[in-house]
Amino acid sequence: MSRATVKMSLHLSPETNDMLEQLSQDNHLTKSDLLRKSLALMQVALKNKKKGNHLVVLNDKGEKEGEIIGL
Repeated sequence: MSRATVKMSLHLSPETNDMLEQLSQDNHLTKSDLLRKSLALMQVALKNKKKGNHLVVLNDKGEKEGEIIGL
């Protein structure tokens, strides 16, 4: 099954483009896939912010490492 897509042009600073390139390589993702995953994560963060929640970062032992706040 084919999914419709929309082509988009994006202007980035050289620093942001370098970060996108590095994150893509480090995670074995295309830049498009990385941006899609980033948008999904932002959506989760903002939905939780509206509820007054914070995203909590846990380590592999289930211990709190930090929180993502202020988005």
